[in-house]
Amino acid sequence: MGKICEMKGVREFSDGYPVELWRHERTGRLVIRAYSECGNAIVDVDLWDLIDWCHSGPMERREESADGRQNTNCAGYGSD
Repeated sequence: MGKICEMKGVREFSDGYPVELWRHERTGRLVIRAYSECGNAIVDVDLWDLIDWCHSGPMERREESADGRQNTNCAGYGSD
């Protein structure tokens, strides 16, 4: 992947490390990269997937469980 820039003013939540914007070389998609654990752990999030999820809203992204109840993997959203 090719680094585009550090996203000034955006920090990883727990440790405060910089967050960067990258372009995936194979797919061309934009990726948000966050570092944690003294830089030993990296998390890459597809920017367009994140924007799509935010646009649709957590309540719109619920999945039905086997018993027909709706659930979501987001703490605080749709929890019983």
